[in-house]
Amino acid sequence: MIYLLDGFTDKNSVTLLLYDTDSEEFIKIQDEEYRPYFFVKHPPSCREKEVIQRLNGETSIVEKKDLFSDERKRLTKVELEDPSLLTVASRQLKERWEVHIPYLLSYVYDHNLVFGIPYGLNGETLKPQCKINPKINRIFLEKFVEIKEKDLKKFQMLEEWFLFCSQQIPKIPLDKLGIQANLEYEKIYLGFLLSRVANLPLPVALTNRHVSTWIKSILHFYLRRENILIPRASEL
Repeated sequence: MIYLLDGFTDKNSVTLLLYDTDSEEFIKIQDEEYRPYFFVKHPPSCREKEVIQRLNGETSIVEKKDLFSDERKRLTKVELEDPSLLTVASRQLKERWEVHIPYLLSYVYDHNLVFGIPYGLNGETLKPQCKINPKINRIFLEKFVEIKEKDLKKFQMLEEWFLFCSQQIPKIPLDKLGIQANLEYEKIYLGFLLSRVANLPLPVALTNRHVSTWIKSILHFYLRRENILIPRASEL
């Protein structure tokens, strides 16, 4: 079985780091096509156009739902050649959205990938391989039937988390992930669960104790999948 554990970025490329429990080897998958991006209002103002031009940004028109009004709105999507330019854009543009989403996480959200869960690998295509005991699943469905009737979206999130957290926790060489190798099993176990629920790289889940980081990633992943514009902190 192959587990998505971590990743890194280098200019305009994203590399995913996976661990194969059968061969006990790490696998790297690189994507040089995915580009960092952010959004501005449509149509952009003259000043925004000037900034975008200086950044060599490529623009297109997209539609996303507004979190607060639930209405669809047209936006200008600005794609850049290098994720470092996102920082420049955040300084030079006042009204911009999703400029602070880390490049690696943005890639994972957009490709509907989840850290910590098992995958099958066909070429360079990853397919989830999550399985659950039917008896355990029936118990879950019985306990959460009221939530399913009242709030389907909430139920679907809980069901997905339950599926992810029911997967086996693999034994991996943590030192190769840059993590001290003498961690207790309980901490590794909880780290895997957090990685799966918050959709964060395993090293981050094991070392980052900022709850705000966990919650942000949960919300950002959900909003991206629902095609909802991630609001700025000032809007929240």
